[in-house]
Amino acid sequence: ARDAAELDKCVQRRRKYLWSSGNKSPTYAQQSPVTPSSSVTPSPTPPFLPFSPSEIVDGKVVEVKEYPKDTPDHEIRFVGGVFVVDSPMMGEYRADVSCGEFYQDLRRTMKAIGTASVNSTATKRLMLLEAKFKMYLLLNEEKEYLAQKINP
Repeated sequence: ARDAAELDKCVQRRRKYLWSSGNKSPTYAQQSPVTPSSSVTPSPTPPFLPFSPSEIVDGKVVEVKEYPKDTPDHEIRFVGGVFVVDSPMMGEYRADVSCGEFYQDLRRTMKAIGTASVNSTATKRLMLLEAKFKMYLLLNEEKEYLAQKINP
């Protein structure tokens, strides 16, 4: 019962990170769709490279001495130990949770799904789904074979 309550809390926590109707989600419909008749052009080079070869020494990334520069399309700032990148495409969306709160939620969720009862329930559920799929294959073997012959 306690594990079920923890899983319910995980579902409630998940709702914090979903887009709601009040938030404007970034849509890609604003971009022009690619059609077969349109020509493919190579993408422009980025205004800066996040890791230049001089910043990688012996397979390890050396600490960057200066921050990335703002571009016309993005605003980059350093807030609470995290780089925040704002873009006009994002609209007015802002995350409602802080970095610390996110990691607390992640820790609580990992603790909830790591319990033995949740693992055994998930394993039993997967075994049931596998048995249902095998039963489907046994019952519809001829239909599946004919479908494979029709669509090579």
